[in-house]
Amino acid sequence: LRLQVPDSWQAFRHADAVVAAADPEGSGEFTTNIVVTITRVLDGVSLAQVVELQLATTIDGLGGTLEGQQREEVAGREAVWSNVSYQGDPHPIPFFQVQVSLLVERTVDVADLVTVTASCAADLAEHHAPLFRAAVLSLAIGE
Repeated sequence: LRLQVPDSWQAFRHADAVVAAADPEGSGEFTTNIVVTITRVLDGVSLAQVVELQLATTIDGLGGTLEGQQREEVAGREAVWSNVSYQGDPHPIPFFQVQVSLLVERTVDVADLVTVTASCAADLAEHHAPLFRAAVLSLAIGE
């Protein structure tokens, strides 16, 4: 799996991530970052079902608000792009997150759920949105 981020960004360790990078020159208290995770799921589960479950966990568990959602191909596969904002308690700093999810079939009955999550302070969302989009669209998945 490959993902292109700005040259100035630095990789960091994240227990659940296969790729994690952050902007070391971030502004203030929130570090702009991008994280890629892979979760095995049983084949036959639809992308819509998995995204619904992910968003329920994100929105209910973390107090986010779904701002928009669209379908657009990533790495040659159908993907769901979800824009989520977080404001107020329990978040001391309002932040924006784009979550992009896609399924990669691995065997007859197993698929990988690949999720790219990019986050930044809410007031920088407009500035970072094109960068996040370019990073997600650079995603390359080996077979």
